[in-house]
Amino acid sequence: MDSRLSSDDEYDYRMRILTERQDLRHAAYKEYDSMPKHTLDPSQVQHHFDQYAAYRQQQLDWGPNDLFLEALSRLPNLASVENAKHGFADNHLHFPWNRFEKDIILNPNNWMQLHAVEVDDEEEVHVVDVLKYPIHMKHADCLLAAIGHRAISAHTSPIRNLRLVNIGGQPFLDMNEHYALPDAGSSEPIVTAARSELPQESISAKIQGLSHLEKLEFDVSYCAPASPNLRPGAATQTWQTKQLFQEIHAILSTAAGSLKTLKLQCRDDEGSWAVEERPMDPEDDTIGHLKIPTLPQLETLRLSCNATERSLIELLRAQSKTLRCLEVVDCNLNEGTWNSVLRQVPEIFESGLQRIYLEGLHDEDYPRESGDEALFEDGLDVGQGAHPHDRAILKYLLHGGEMPELDFNSWYERNRELADRGITEWEDELLETEVP
Repeated sequence: MDSRLSSDDEYDYRMRILTERQDLRHAAYKEYDSMPKHTLDPSQVQHHFDQYAAYRQQQLDWGPNDLFLEALSRLPNLASVENAKHGFADNHLHFPWNRFEKDIILNPNNWMQLHAVEVDDEEEVHVVDVLKYPIHMKHADCLLAAIGHRAISAHTSPIRNLRLVNIGGQPFLDMNEHYALPDAGSSEPIVTAARSELPQESISAKIQGLSHLEKLEFDVSYCAPASPNLRPGAATQTWQTKQLFQEIHAILSTAAGSLKTLKLQCRDDEGSWAVEERPMDPEDDTIGHLKIPTLPQLETLRLSCNATERSLIELLRAQSKTLRCLEVVDCNLNEGTWNSVLRQVPEIFESGLQRIYLEGLHDEDYPRESGDEALFEDGLDVGQGAHPHDRAILKYLLHGGEMPELDFNSWYERNRELADRGITEWEDELLETEVP
């Protein structure tokens, strides 16, 4: 006899396994007994399945129907709207979502990406459905349609504040009719069809009701242009980005006459700002591609995007007469340097700028061997008690004079004598020389 079978440890182990398996069997039977049973014949089952399929298709095709359009118009004092990102983690626990989730086949966690299924292969990742169907931010398309419907309704206040968010480089509007297959019976993926730029009037017709906007915020990602030879789906990304940029341009043009605050966070979907990870591409010029129109009422501008020195300077000059607050955060500068851009700021605004904030500025000079990944990596301190180096830069940007070195170490070497006298005297001397 095998001595292991007679040991107490082996016996206890086997009894524990049997007990656990028995518990699992009981749990499985209990779960099965609690499941609803039916006595339907096959034709009845098929009938209910057809109803389910129709219900599901309705949710797939959900759009700006009359009920949704009228709902927004029944809020007479509504002034601010936004479309939220579709990250609904744990929202099923919250009221009122937990009340009606059980009646919805497609919940927000899977609704937005129905036609963007990625399949992992051992050798590569290839996109399946995105090659066949144009995709867009359905809830943004519905919201913009409802805003347009609201604008023609009586006794409602105009929308003053709008925030638009996208995911995965998707455009906001449904333009399927423009990107339809040449042959309705063809099974050829739509990405292979020739794509011209969307007619601007096609987009403008879908964004009515935005002419009274005073504050507009974009939080968008886009697919950086890439050669179709690099990876499958690259051509699709190119036309999606074209449409997205055309939509942003059209919205800005519609709101140009009333817009006072613009926040533009527009970054590529790689999510990487580190130059050593992905070298800058001179063609990746968000500001240049958007062709931002002159906004005659604009007072506050916040930029988080890619630009060339030329396109950025042109934008600042076009808005210099009215702009009072400028924030530049997490920006890549191609074909130029931030040192050159900042030197031109006092001359561009002629002392009209009242506030400026800078953080995370990248160009060909950053990152440096010293370890700095960006200029003003921790932000330009503009508060009370700010470091003298930051105060010196801020003084120059707002009032002109002699521009200090942007690099702290170089600036410190020139001001070592002042530094040795102590931080208090250092700040006092800078304060005395500031223009009130």
